[in-house]
Amino acid sequence: MFITAFVCVLILAFYTFTAYKVGRSRVKHQVAPPRMDGPEEFLRYFRVQQNTLEQMVVVIPLLFIFSYVISDAIGGILGLVWLAARMWYAFAYYQEARKRMGGFLIGLLVTVILLIADLVALGMAVVMIHPLV
Repeated sequence: MFITAFVCVLILAFYTFTAYKVGRSRVKHQVAPPRMDGPEEFLRYFRVQQNTLEQMVVVIPLLFIFSYVISDAIGGILGLVWLAARMWYAFAYYQEARKRMGGFLIGLLVTVILLIADLVALGMAVVMIHPLV
């Protein structure tokens, strides 16, 4: 699971980058904590960070389950695709909110693939270990 673990560290590094961008935007636009509103540019940076966090909560556990029950290498590749999609989402959203959908949809597709693959693999394992008959 070292490949998937490495990719998850890359994902966390990217999340840290998004937090840094929010901090810089707070200073630029004089949006003092705990305020969560401000100019549109600040809101776009903030939404990227928040949405990335919301997606990480789902995708990181799915990646580790996939890595454990199916394949570390394929899990790592899927994690890299998800990360690239998140980066696309972020940099497009920083420019203009309506440009974010391509990256968002690819990331969502990876998440759905991981979810279905994990459910199928774990379901098959349960049936093999505890047959119903």
